[in-house]
Amino acid sequence: MHRGRSSKVTARRIISSTTSGKRSDSWLDDAGNRRDLISNNTDFRHIFVENSLYFLCNDLPAQLNKGYQNSHWDEKLIQAGVYEYRSTIVLPIGKSRILNSQEGVPRREIIGFLCIDTQATNAFSATYDVPIGQAFAQALHLALSRFRSKRLNSANEPQPTDPTR
Repeated sequence: MHRGRSSKVTARRIISSTTSGKRSDSWLDDAGNRRDLISNNTDFRHIFVENSLYFLCNDLPAQLNKGYQNSHWDEKLIQAGVYEYRSTIVLPIGKSRILNSQEGVPRREIIGFLCIDTQATNAFSATYDVPIGQAFAQALHLALSRFRSKRLNSANEPQPTDPTR
């Protein structure tokens, strides 16, 4: 992800679950490949562009008149007031250490976002929930980095030949 071109950087949801714990793919568009612009989502932009450690909001609908943007919420949904979630914590999945500094602003690698949502308002605590979420995001980064490394290594290795040929 290149920060200088954040208006064109996208995020794609990999997996989601409902309050019943079942996997939900209702967010997919017809092509099954919906991508959300970072620039159209306050939470992602807050972390990716403004370099915040996390985004937490306990009443998202109340923030709409203060400029909150969510690419999953269209005008029809907003007018109906039917939201899949009302509170959220969004955390970067990336290295905790700083990679480099541009214009005096420290930067870190971000390979994704961990989004924790609920329909309840005032559900999250920055004191308790954010550190637990950050630990989980770090564990995801480790697992995803290892997976990515193994996949790259196996793609670069010569394929074994069939000795029967």
